[in-house]
Amino acid sequence: SAALFIRVLTGSTAFILSLVLAAFLGDGDLVLLVGIIALAFLLTPADGLDAEFQAKMNNRAVVLLKLLVFAGSTAFKVLAIVLGAGVYWFAGIMTLEVALIAFGSLILLSRLYGIWVFRLDRAALKMMVVQGLPMMGLALLGGIYVRIDQILLGLLSGYDMVGEYAAAWKLVEAGGYVPTILLASLAP
Repeated sequence: SAALFIRVLTGSTAFILSLVLAAFLGDGDLVLLVGIIALAFLLTPADGLDAEFQAKMNNRAVVLLKLLVFAGSTAFKVLAIVLGAGVYWFAGIMTLEVALIAFGSLILLSRLYGIWVFRLDRAALKMMVVQGLPMMGLALLGGIYVRIDQILLGLLSGYDMVGEYAAAWKLVEAGGYVPTILLASLAP
């Protein structure tokens, strides 16, 4: 529960900082685009529910959920590329993917194990924050490093090109992602 609290806090902070930075750097269109994508930050704490399934050695349900959502969102991204949809569609599809996984995980957790009660352990929270600060810094720098190409592409070619690039890159990532989640479900 301490980890979930940290994820909620950092997700909310990332959402707010993203909107502030977008408002500072760009126009209303950029703020709207970043807002759509940054909504995922508010939903990613539910992704931490994977730990609950892993602790109970029952990964299959959540892996199947992620595989179905990933396949569906990939199909919608390909369709959006074929139809020439704008960058807002890609942002919406990406956020919808995170939302479906988050809410699906919550539904699976409640159906398989009953209602989950959140209890914050302050000692565990303090220990996690102290031990995790270096990793949080590395994750922040890693996130910037991984996405800097999209920022530069947006500045040089426009944000519609960023949407197409991000969708195409997700298709490339699928080659490594699908075998990984299959392996996680078959051999937890």
